[in-house]
Amino acid sequence: MVYFLYFLGLVINYILNFIQLNKVKNRLIISIITLACIILGSKILDYIVNYRFYEFYNFEEVLKNGYMIYGGIITAIVEVNLYCYLNKIETKKVFDVIIPNMLIMYSIFKIGCFINGCCIGKYDIPIQLIESIVCFIVYRIINKYFNNDKISVTCIGFGFIRILDFIMRKQIMLDNLIINEIISIFILVFGIYYYRKNNQK
Repeated sequence: MVYFLYFLGLVINYILNFIQLNKVKNRLIISIITLACIILGSKILDYIVNYRFYEFYNFEEVLKNGYMIYGGIITAIVEVNLYCYLNKIETKKVFDVIIPNMLIMYSIFKIGCFINGCCIGKYDIPIQLIESIVCFIVYRIINKYFNNDKISVTCIGFGFIRILDFIMRKQIMLDNLIINEIISIFILVFGIYYYRKNNQK
């Protein structure tokens, strides 16, 4: 069930991207690149941070364990940006779609975390479900009220949610905490900067 939810999150992310990029050329390729980068980037970042544990994993454990979502998000943004630049596609139009849609994917992932029993909150608070619900609500708010600021508001909302998440985690390795909090703060600050830049008079 857990892996089905992770798979479902990826599939829904792909479908949403493909449908909503209907006015963008090469939307199929962009959707595939985003999907592949989310998977590969998540594994790469986990290996970089937790490489010392991988020598004890067999092949099946390498595939099943250790995916850090920030690695996937960063890799997808870099690769999609590069693809759009090389093919003269308006980057903002693409990112207005794929960045908010990552909230829905993440929301589904966190349901999987709840079922799996990982990412537990302090005092056994079901922080995974709270994150899932909040991410879904933020996604709805962004698409209803922030049509011209989807990228910045997504970064602000997601960065803030993740900062609180790691503060509330019951057990987390120090390396994971540090790298995730640094990236979360960067995303939050970038979102604020980008929002102010877009709304300067």
